[in-house]
Amino acid sequence: MKIQSEHYEFFRAMAEAGLERLNAAGLTQEAYLARDARISSIEKTKDLPMRHRWDCLWAGRRVMNHEGHFPGNYQDAHIDTALKKIVAEYKPKAVEQGAEAQLDEEHDQEHRQSGVTR
Repeated sequence: MKIQSEHYEFFRAMAEAGLERLNAAGLTQEAYLARDARISSIEKTKDLPMRHRWDCLWAGRRVMNHEGHFPGNYQDAHIDTALKKIVAEYKPKAVEQGAEAQLDEEHDQEHRQSGVTR
C-alpha cells in the first residue's frame, strides 16, 4: 500500500521534528549505531536504524503535541518504508540555513566584483 501524499507529508513533518529534537540532544543515528547508553533499552535493540527512525517519529509526535492515531490505515511496514526515505533525505535545518547563508555570501561577492549591489 502506497502512503497518500498528504499522509506522507504528515509523517515527514513529524519525523523531521523528531530528528531535530534527537539531534539537538546528541542522539544522532551514529549514537544509535554506537549503542549510546543514554538511549533507553538500546542494548536490547536488534535493528538500530529502525529503532532510530521510529524514535524520530515518536519524538516528533511529542514535539508537535499530536495525540490520537496516525492518519490512514497503514501497517508498520508501510510507515517504516516512508520513514527510511524521510531519514535518508533529511537535511538538518541548521545545515540548510548555513548553506543558504553561504550561497547568499557568494552571490553578494559576485555582485560586488561586478559592481552590482542588492
